[in-house]
Amino acid sequence: MADGAYGLQILELERPAFTQATMAGGMLHLSWNDAATGAVLQRSSNLNNAVWVDVPGSEMTNRVTRLLGSGNEFFRLVKQP
Repeated sequence: MADGAYGLQILELERPAFTQATMAGGMLHLSWNDAATGAVLQRSSNLNNAVWVDVPGSEMTNRVTRLLGSGNEFFRLVKQP
């Protein structure tokens, strides 16, 4: 997912995919299907030299709300071992 100057762009590369992504009031709301419970949401600001960082608390739920920043943010779900 990327929040650019032209809005929210969703790229689904593999399952489990995001089932809902909305923006409202400067907040990004992400949710994913229950089959992905136990996965962790990670973010990176760059895909060319991506450094993926866990979104705190995302491994315990299937939804996250984040404040939108001024730059790019890319997200991925990763299965926990």
